[in-house]
Amino acid sequence: MNNTNETFLGRLGKEPELAYTPKQKAVCTLSVAVNHKVGEDENTEWVKVKVWERQAELCKVQLKKGSQIFVNGKREKKEFTNKDGKHVVYNEVNAQLVGFSNV
Repeated sequence: MNNTNETFLGRLGKEPELAYTPKQKAVCTLSVAVNHKVGEDENTEWVKVKVWERQAELCKVQLKKGSQIFVNGKREKKEFTNKDGKHVVYNEVNAQLVGFSNV
């Protein structure tokens, strides 16, 4: 599941986090809970989403914990070794489009 394009609907699990790169490019990190139902079973997948530039700044202003959003973007597999020497693997979506309603 490396570099696949996908669209999903979910809710923010915490407040959006806005930061700027050294070249002053805005990046907003979102933690999105996506519910999957298979038969009678339902589970929640937490997806880390990165939103860039003007759209990132709008997400910080318009969204809050609990907001329902849809995301279209590329899922990328990330890997690193943490300070305890443990190998960590996670998925991150670089959003091309984030949609929400502030109604």
